Amino acid sequence: GFSRNENKKLIKKYAYLLLATVLSTLAVNLLQYLQTGKFFAIFEVLSSWNNQLRIPEFPLTTWDSYRLLWLDSAAFLVGAFALFFLLRFFILKLKKFHFGIEPALAFSLAYLFVVPFYMLWFAGVDAGGGTSIFSLNRYIFATPFFSIFLLHVLHATNFNKNTLLGFALVLTVVLVMYGFPQYTWGLLTKVSGAENRFLQLTGVIVMAFGLLFTTHKRHGNKAVFVLYLLNVFLQLKLFTAWINGSWVG
Repeated sequence: GFSRNENKKLIKKYAYLLLATVLSTLAVNLLQYLQTGKFFAIFEVLSSWNNQLRIPEFPLTTWDSYRLLWLDSAAFLVGAFALFFLLRFFILKLKKFHFGIEPALAFSLAYLFVVPFYMLWFAGVDAGGGTSIFSLNRYIFATPFFSIFLLHVLHATNFNKNTLLGFALVLTVVLVMYGFPQYTWGLLTKVSGAENRFLQLTGVIVMAFGLLFTTHKRHGNKAVFVLYLLNVFLQLKLFTAWINGSWVG
C-alpha cells in the first residue's frame, strides 16, 4: 500500500487539480456574465435546447436525420469503444496486473466516453421520436483526444480473440441502438458522394498521422509537413464553407 507521506502527496496533487478545475469553471462563467449579464448562462442555453435528464428513446437520431446519422453514429461508436477500453483497464487493475496507463490516454478515454454518455441521457428528443445526439461527431473527431485514442489502438492493442469479440459486441450494441437493420438502407442511400469523399480524405489524414507516429520514420519530417499542408487545406475549405453560410457540423 501507499505510505502516509505518499498518501499526503496524492491528496495534495488531486486537491490542486480540483482547485484548477473549479477556478477555470468560475473564470468561464465570469466571462459569460460579462458577455450576457447572467451568471451560469450555459444552463439557460441548455434549457432552450431542451437538454435535461431523461430516459433515452431509441432508435437514436440526429438533427439532419440520414445525412449526418452515419457520422454521428460513428462518433458514438468511438465513445462505446472508449468505455470498452476503460473497463478493460479497470479489470486488469483489479486482477493486479502490472501495467501503466498514460495520463493523456486515460483523460482521452474518459472524455470520449463522457460526451456520448451526456448526449444519451441529457439531449433532447427529436420531433419524429428518438433521442437526438446533435452533431456528436464534432465533439469527438475534431479533438486531440480522438487522435490519442487512435494512436493507442494502432500501436498498443493486442488484437487477440477476446479483444475482437469485445469489439464485435460493442459494434452490435451500437448498431441496435441506431435502429439496425431498419435504418440501414437509409444510411446507404442518403449519404452524398461529397460527404463520402470528405470522410475518406479526413480518414486518410488521421490514419497517416497514426501510422507515421507508430512506425519507423525514415522520412518523418517531410511526411509531417505534407500532412500539415493537408490539414490547412481542409481548415480553409471548411472555413470558406462556413463564411458562405454552410453549416459544416
